[in-house]
Amino acid sequence: MGAGASRPAPRALVDAVEALGGATSAEVLELLDAFPRAGPEDHVPVTADDVAALSSRCGRLRSEAEVADAFDLPRRVAAVLMRRVPSVDDATGVGAPYGFSLADAVVHLARCRDSRAAALEEADALLRAGALVDLAKMATTATAATADDDDDEVDDEVDARAPPLAALRTMLRARPGEAARRFPSLPTTARSLLLRSARASLAPRLRDAAGAPLTSSPRTSGRRRASDPRRDVLTRAGAWLLAASIPSGSTHSGGSDGKATWRRVYASVEDGAGFSTFVSRITAKTCGPVLVCVRTKAGDVLGGYVSLSAGESVRGDRAEFQGDAGTFVFAFGKARKFTKSIQERKTNNDEGGGREVAAAADDDDADASDDEADDSWTRVGVYASTGANASHVWCASGFKSDRYPNGFGFGGVASRPGSGRSALWIDGNLERGRCVAGIATFGAPMLAGCRSGVGRGERGVLPTGVRSGFDDERLGYDDDWGVGSFEVDAVEAWATSGAGADSAGGTNGHDRGMDRRGGGVRDAKHGELRMMMQLGGHDAGGPAREER
Repeated sequence: MGAGASRPAPRALVDAVEALGGATSAEVLELLDAFPRAGPEDHVPVTADDVAALSSRCGRLRSEAEVADAFDLPRRVAAVLMRRVPSVDDATGVGAPYGFSLADAVVHLARCRDSRAAALEEADALLRAGALVDLAKMATTATAATADDDDDEVDDEVDARAPPLAALRTMLRARPGEAARRFPSLPTTARSLLLRSARASLAPRLRDAAGAPLTSSPRTSGRRRASDPRRDVLTRAGAWLLAASIPSGSTHSGGSDGKATWRRVYASVEDGAGFSTFVSRITAKTCGPVLVCVRTKAGDVLGGYVSLSAGESVRGDRAEFQGDAGTFVFAFGKARKFTKSIQERKTNNDEGGGREVAAAADDDDADASDDEADDSWTRVGVYASTGANASHVWCASGFKSDRYPNGFGFGGVASRPGSGRSALWIDGNLERGRCVAGIATFGAPMLAGCRSGVGRGERGVLPTGVRSGFDDERLGYDDDWGVGSFEVDAVEAWATSGAGADSAGGTNGHDRGMDRRGGGVRDAKHGELRMMMQLGGHDAGGPAREER
């Protein structure tokens, strides 16, 4: 039998306990463990009245230090919670003293869990208080490869000068109410502050193609591969900000702790900038849904996620759009110049968490001359499918007709697939790309655009947001479409479900067990001709090309 309650629980507490699944739910019991007990430890609440009784006997958390210790939170985050967690009237029978009780914590958690607006409000309060870097450290520390990872490793990985944190901090100064809405992971993190178990799944583990953990520690040994935030496109902080946007069921749990594992199946820095290699990796049977990340030579980081049904992988041998409504594109903004060595950044971080954002702000002032015209922070965010059309992802390799451009892109128009109408497009040589603003598939702004443009011969260079012009005449695109062009510096592809990188390449799984009727235009080698005939209204017969 639960602990007896001398007075009934207030309505807000009753509703909160019910919303969390009852007084015996894992969430309520985890919150109870965070508070010092004044009575027997074996009392387990059964009803909301029991929770109220236990709350009245438990000590209140009355200082930032107590909150930080109880919930294992950074001091800055604890300070925000002290101000934000409301007091539940009469839950303790003593009014509303400073600090918060078990009952207050239960009501606050239920409120953030049930209301997106409430979670956004909490995330916004944390960001306005300068806790962005603290939140990134908290989320990424929970997904360290092993229990003995160094804190220095995490400090390097969440460097405030690298995207997306640098661009988000700029946005916080210019448009403070917008940042929390740009990434679903921010309100998700706000919902998880009081539960250590929930924070463990905020960010995925990052592994290389062989399954070895990626770490930024310079003292790595064994199978771990040291990563460099200046070399790698996707960092732990970036993975954290994208994780909540990945559709549920599209991530692979790497262990009993429930943490997701993302495997890097392709990295141009290590595997070479070959489009055929890139396509073979993302179309492998074991890849499944894939996250593609691009860094431009101007420093912008952007990309998109290809959402697919269970058992499917990207196709590179069909001239048609693919992916489903879970697909999205994203922009992380521009990387700051790495004017400091890793050791210098470690020194700044070690001086104290409270100085990190201020130090980074000083760095921003010092780099003001470099960033005067940098508006990349205005593009930062995750842009989900609008549902306006199904033209989510285009992937084509080896086609000879101009009607089927070879390359990889997100969004487009069915009658004109490829670079002319894509929110993000990468050419079939992994050297150039372009972004078009306002594509109906995602409704995203121009995700990137190199101010100096790309090589234009006699045409010279164009400012950011203006069409690059390469291949414009040949493809016959309208001149009134604003296009941001860029040169590709690095590309990565991450498998977020299934065995992912267990296969370094190979044939798409759809190629196996398919109808292989040959003869005439039905033969697989005539797949492109068959599709041209179908576009012209002729029945070519047979399945679409299954192999090249």
